[in-house]
Amino acid sequence: MSQKQVTKKQYFVPQFYLKKFTNKGTVSVLDMKQAKLLKSRSPKSICWESFYNSQKTGIRDEFGDRMEKAFQELESFIGGKYNSICNNILGSQQITDEDIYCQY
Repeated sequence: MSQKQVTKKQYFVPQFYLKKFTNKGTVSVLDMKQAKLLKSRSPKSICWESFYNSQKTGIRDEFGDRMEKAFQELESFIGGKYNSICNNILGSQQITDEDIYCQY
């Protein structure tokens, strides 16, 4: 593998989505295994694993690097559209066909 920038912390829930559930910059977290509510945390500190997109989670490989890059590009595009739709809904504005059927 080349010596390019590597993203070790890979999210399985996009941060742009988690941010909509924050209160004062944090989100409540439920530990399903322990069935208890944990201390509120920043969206950056939850819903990720090291090299999550790799063929074997936790071990870096080229496939995972490519998948992460593709997800980053897609989430960057979708994040803007998602924010626009949410703002329109909260502002009681019409959602356009362009918002709904965005093209990448």
